[in-house]
Amino acid sequence: MKFKVSANLDNNYGDDEMLTMLAKKLSKHSLYVNPGRENLHMIPFEKLENVYKYEKTNHFKKDFDGYIKLCGGITPFDGSISSIIKTLMRIGLLAVYKLKKMNVIYIQTSTGNAHRGLGNRRTLVEKLLTKALLLFVDEITVRHKSIFKELRKLGVKKVKYYPDMVFSEVNNYDDPVKDSLGISVYRSIRNKKYNLDYLNKMVEIIDLYTTTTEGKVKLFAFDTAIENDLWMANLIYSKIKDKSKVEIISHLSDSERFTKELITCHTMIGVRFHSIVVAIREKIPVLPIIYAEKTKSTLDDLNYNGKRIYLNNIKDENAEEIVNLLNNERDKINIYASEEYLLEANGHLAIFDKYNKG
Repeated sequence: MKFKVSANLDNNYGDDEMLTMLAKKLSKHSLYVNPGRENLHMIPFEKLENVYKYEKTNHFKKDFDGYIKLCGGITPFDGSISSIIKTLMRIGLLAVYKLKKMNVIYIQTSTGNAHRGLGNRRTLVEKLLTKALLLFVDEITVRHKSIFKELRKLGVKKVKYYPDMVFSEVNNYDDPVKDSLGISVYRSIRNKKYNLDYLNKMVEIIDLYTTTTEGKVKLFAFDTAIENDLWMANLIYSKIKDKSKVEIISHLSDSERFTKELITCHTMIGVRFHSIVVAIREKIPVLPIIYAEKTKSTLDDLNYNGKRIYLNNIKDENAEEIVNLLNNERDKINIYASEEYLLEANGHLAIFDKYNKG
């Protein structure tokens, strides 16, 4: 079978991992993705023989058997008139897919715009648009209980909940020496007003940490394309005092190498959503910094009651208290996920089992 796949291609560790997992699950089938204006985004998938590029202008010129939307929001709705128009266009596109007898599958989705801020409430218009769009979707999975409940209230009975699929990824690497504090650095293109506050606070924390311990610090750039965490990592590095103890690790199309570096950390400060997911999966204590609803929802699903930092308030955080937490009170940020929870995350990909029979 041939599947058209909508996925975020931005040399982002989490997004690349998810598409790779999907491709391996559907290894007997062909996946077609659109890299947008940057063909370099296809490099992480060069070793996958069933992932191909298609041009956006070829929406209807190529015959597909199915359409898979991997992660992201159900609709592009953000409250604006233009987003209503975009949502109606998406509904129209899905209607065409159904007329062509394509299977339409949404996995790991969020209601509304996936990058919406914290505390935003769904409007009646958004609810109606979401319900209308899902009439053309055959199967849908979500990664947060709150979204599952929202959709059930809308009468969407076909929705299923599973934890984020990256929780289910199995680590077959040898146990490393855990000798570093890991920090997933973050540069926001949506909340730019907080970037400088974040930069200054990370520099303050690192300077205090490196002067009070002998430990190393690894700055992880999870996204090295449009959002460009690598720029932020280099800015932090340029400002810290003791550069000999600090190293920058970039995700450059090599997820295996990047993951091996992540698991050398005894503790993490996590901003990027999948830095927190990997830390929890690998039983690494992690101090979460929340910039979007998806992080908050996952922590709530895990009944985590420990320290949380919100990006919009980061400048008010006490660096000494944070360093003390990282050095002496790691048990307070050891976010527990049961083996059952980790296995449950396989559910997103399990819906494709029927396509692999025969």
